[in-house]
Amino acid sequence: MPSPAEPSDPCFIRVRDLHKRIGQQHILRGVTLDIQRGSGVAIIGGSGTGKSVFLKLVMGLIPATSGSIEVDGTEITTLSERQLAPHRRKIGLLFQDGALFDSLDVEENVGFPLVVAGWKDRSKLRDKVRETLESVDLGEHLHKLPSDLSGGMRKRAALARAIITEPQCVLYDEPTSGLDPVVADSIDHLIRRTQRQHGITSIVVTHDMKSVPVIADQVVYLREGVVYFSGTPDELMSSRDPAIRQFVEGNSGETS
Repeated sequence: MPSPAEPSDPCFIRVRDLHKRIGQQHILRGVTLDIQRGSGVAIIGGSGTGKSVFLKLVMGLIPATSGSIEVDGTEITTLSERQLAPHRRKIGLLFQDGALFDSLDVEENVGFPLVVAGWKDRSKLRDKVRETLESVDLGEHLHKLPSDLSGGMRKRAALARAIITEPQCVLYDEPTSGLDPVVADSIDHLIRRTQRQHGITSIVVTHDMKSVPVIADQVVYLREGVVYFSGTPDELMSSRDPAIRQFVEGNSGETS
């Protein structure tokens, strides 16, 4: 196994010729990509192009068919389930629906990863939870159940749970899905603020092109299982490539 990279290594994730097959589907067909430490990355592309699959591969939740995924200097595709545990602790994951526990209040949901990690001091745990909730503007909603929260508040609680263990990277799967435009914009700005304040590498799968300029330093467009484009939001928006223009503008090419 390669030795861990020095913290000064600017590249946090290196992906080389990554392939993923599920049954007869060849979803990723040779993805090669560098993601810089502490950056905000938006992954865009049509439905079924492998965006969420890519997140699961980076997290180590599913195995790659072939290729290399190096995270913080360690090749993860060859690790056993036990060896993956330290890797997964470096990465927080925010699911599309938040995935909060219905029977636990906000404080208990957010503190759950610390309980699993073995925190015994209830006072320190409570302080850490409340500090994290304050950082996502939920400090006054400690004892509400998920059913009592709005969609935006559930996303904030889920983000607090994802960052409470102080991961180096957070993966977001469609974080603004189902939210109205105003709430979605507030979540986009919260993602960016969290990334900058904590020095976190954030990787956001999104269909919302309005989110991209807010959350991203780098935009990755997956098309037909490969990286079709990688660059800044400005470079994406100014591209004259017909495939990129069609996606960015949401134009199906059909006429009525």
